[in-house]
Amino acid sequence: MNVLENIHIHYNELTKKDKEIADYILEYPKKFCRQDMNDFTNKMGISKSALIRFSKKLGYCGYSELRYELSRIIFTGGVKTQEAHTPAEIIGHGYIECLSALIEELDSDMIETIAKRIWHSNKIKVFGYNESALPPQHLAIRATLLDLDFAVYTNRDYFAAQFKNLNKEDLVIIYSVKDHAKVYGALLKNRAVPAFVITMNPENFSLLRHDVMVCLPNPAASKVGLLDEQVLFYVFNEILLSYLMRTKMH
Repeated sequence: MNVLENIHIHYNELTKKDKEIADYILEYPKKFCRQDMNDFTNKMGISKSALIRFSKKLGYCGYSELRYELSRIIFTGGVKTQEAHTPAEIIGHGYIECLSALIEELDSDMIETIAKRIWHSNKIKVFGYNESALPPQHLAIRATLLDLDFAVYTNRDYFAAQFKNLNKEDLVIIYSVKDHAKVYGALLKNRAVPAFVITMNPENFSLLRHDVMVCLPNPAASKVGLLDEQVLFYVFNEILLSYLMRTKMH
């Protein structure tokens, strides 16, 4: 089923604002494919999050996948399928879609807030395990370029001890892919230390007012198989690093 058929099938289930987006796509599909997300949302008077929600209602991971699928139908006549692509193209396009979604959905103000908080923290401890074990190490290594010293912990048996004796002047950074919220749940209760959570599974995290959660798109949700979640974490780390460099200069 292509995007246009999908819109027709779900049309009566859409909200009034969603129908305005749908009507535009149905009337001007080529123009929609060529438009920048900012241009489109400004033209329609909607937020980026509203466009992303609309895309997900139609069963796509986000705006990028919706536009990609529509472009494939409009500009290639729908002839190309995954089976017709090489493995390199399949995997490459899968990551491109995920990275595009990451860029579109990240809140710049939020990342800047995280960067500033890092610079003003005394002790910084970074946690991750299993699928999330490598990104903390990557962040710590990259942060040495800015003379930042992060303590990394990837063995969950020692997490509880490392949360002790931390106060509001310190900071914990948590990486999570799947149901790790259950592991961190007890640690995040009754604490003074603020937490930044970078996750692909935002459910069940009990956070405080001064905490920040960054939700990344999960490559595992892509229609393309064999995509590694680590890639998105690494790219996020590089984005955070650029904000750290910029905020240090100011």
